[in-house]
Amino acid sequence: MPAFEESCARDRDALRALAEDAREQLLDAASREDAYSPALADQRGELGLLYAKLCNHPAALDEYRKALHAIRVSDGLLSKSQLPYLRALAESYRAIGDFESAQKSLQQAFRIHGFGREELSEQALADSLAYFQLARELYTHPSRQGTTFLFFEAYQDTRAMLDAQRARDLAFA
Repeated sequence: MPAFEESCARDRDALRALAEDAREQLLDAASREDAYSPALADQRGELGLLYAKLCNHPAALDEYRKALHAIRVSDGLLSKSQLPYLRALAESYRAIGDFESAQKSLQQAFRIHGFGREELSEQALADSLAYFQLARELYTHPSRQGTTFLFFEAYQDTRAMLDAQRARDLAFA
């Protein structure tokens, strides 16, 4: 079973300098751009990644949430452009031990992929399996006793996806 904690960057001073530069560039761009500009979302995502590498997951989560908000306002609630941020959000939630929020982030990615009812691209399949795998890992981990409901929620979603894929295959046979 993979560890829930990620290793933090080794050259922290250099990474802090990069994060500070990215933050300054973001502040500068924010003064020129619309508040919901997708360009700002990308910069926020990059800053969030730097914070995550520094194991400053609360700051990373803040940037990922702001990036998601901008994308949802500008591109829509089911925009595929938010998928990288949802994956990153799940990783940071997982790193701080908020497994329910991690699973909800992956479940949102599953929702964006049409709940697995449409033809599954390689990325849709990978995101769906990540959602189901996290629920299974939490369910089988001895110290995560309060996550049973997350497992059953993911199980029901998995079952519905499997049924939909079988029906699709029969319709095209």
